[in-house]
Amino acid sequence: MPYEHYKGLVAARETKNDDDDIAERTNLGFVKRQVTAAAQKRKGNVSERNAMYNQQLRRYLKMRKEQKERPVRVQLSNGAQLLNKTVETGVQVRPGPDEPKDQSLLITDEDEEEEIEVPKFLTPINLKAGSSRSPRANKKATKQQKLTEKKDHLLAIIMSDPQRFGATERGQIINPKTGREFIDSDLGWSIERLVDPRPENAPSPSGTKELKKKLAQDPQASRLLNPFFMDKKINKIYTDPANPGGYAGASALYAAVKKKHPKLKRAEFEDFLQRNTTYTLFKPKREKFRRLRTVPTGFMTDVQADLADFQALSRKNSGYRYLLLAVDVLSRRMFGSPVKSKRPVDVKRAFEELFEQMPRVPDTMYTDRGLEFVAKPLKEFYAEKGIQKFETSSKKKAAVAERAIRTLKTRLYKYFSANNTSVWVDVVPKFLSAINNSVCRATGLRPNEISDTNAREVWKRVYGIAHLDKRPKIRAGETAISPITLITCTLWMRPAQPIPSTICSKTIMAQS
Repeated sequence: MPYEHYKGLVAARETKNDDDDIAERTNLGFVKRQVTAAAQKRKGNVSERNAMYNQQLRRYLKMRKEQKERPVRVQLSNGAQLLNKTVETGVQVRPGPDEPKDQSLLITDEDEEEEIEVPKFLTPINLKAGSSRSPRANKKATKQQKLTEKKDHLLAIIMSDPQRFGATERGQIINPKTGREFIDSDLGWSIERLVDPRPENAPSPSGTKELKKKLAQDPQASRLLNPFFMDKKINKIYTDPANPGGYAGASALYAAVKKKHPKLKRAEFEDFLQRNTTYTLFKPKREKFRRLRTVPTGFMTDVQADLADFQALSRKNSGYRYLLLAVDVLSRRMFGSPVKSKRPVDVKRAFEELFEQMPRVPDTMYTDRGLEFVAKPLKEFYAEKGIQKFETSSKKKAAVAERAIRTLKTRLYKYFSANNTSVWVDVVPKFLSAINNSVCRATGLRPNEISDTNAREVWKRVYGIAHLDKRPKIRAGETAISPITLITCTLWMRPAQPIPSTICSKTIMAQS
């Protein structure tokens, strides 16, 4: 915009009314001075100076428009005549005993110009923001109004004690190293960039980083500096079913977010989890139980399978009631296929789809004793594929498959809660791909990274050493005695002596 045009606008504003002295002491006057300072600057880059000038000019024009459209007083024209107009009925009306005879109390023509203050909810601004605007425009205007209020609040905090925040009353920022003002520093522009950092690649005036550090030390100002800036980035990864951290636990989500945003702090991440309704609603209660371990032979040699029940959601998933889920015990790789019923025909078709997803047909298959797995057509199908079939009889059934179903269902129901949906057929492949690409705590690798080439190393890492549930209380070569009431072996009533570590058990205690 030409400088002459700018001068004309300022002159028009100054000559419009008699409130110039008041306007000079308000934010409008401050912004006007900033525009003048930006236009008179000669130092610095030309493009930056022009950008600063245009920015300040837009702010001034906006505040000037708001000043014009502020609520005004409304006057009624010919209102007194309408109120005093009498109806000609032919009947003479006499004043009652309680009515005043003094007609001076009635409204006369002299009172026509009396000013009547209109309630706030009938002001022109509120009428303008009514049905004439679309919901999207109203939402945008509300957001812009909140940003403006936040900027004004920050500016008021800084101006209450400029030296504390390294600023001057003229709207400049002081360099803490040299004690002088930054060249091309602008307090108003810096505040605007801190409150609304979009676009991220837009230039910022000198001293913005130093001002941000000063504001971060003030509790009231730090809450205004967009404290939840990382929440949108974390939530974008958390709500993506195809991402390894999508609707996952804290560790998997933190690893996925940290990979994309290395500067993320653990405290910011934990604050996001505490504020996220979906995560806190489905956070599991940790309880430990002693279980026997499932030890496989190698990669894709031992596979466990089970049905995940989704009968309550069948109407919204094209009639699919179950999900047949298979897991390789060594690599923890998961494969899934939807099933409409437990009939052998449907289960057989689902197994065929699973075997197409697997690198090869497994040697051994573990399932529970459900009729859908032990029917005659399925036994013939296993024999045809050369699979050795086993049915477990424990309460936990196929423990690895049960745990995999819990992992998948946890992510699915988080997805349901966050997106207000019940459709799982379309997103299950994405979740399975995300889980297979996330690091497993047991193996330390992603399931898709494990194959025949590194299966031996993975097996040694997980199953190579027979770990006890607890560390033994006695080491090899230590002197020990056995309680008489708990031991019935050759050590009974014998003096204390060194014993080998193979005899150490929970019934033998170290000598004090």
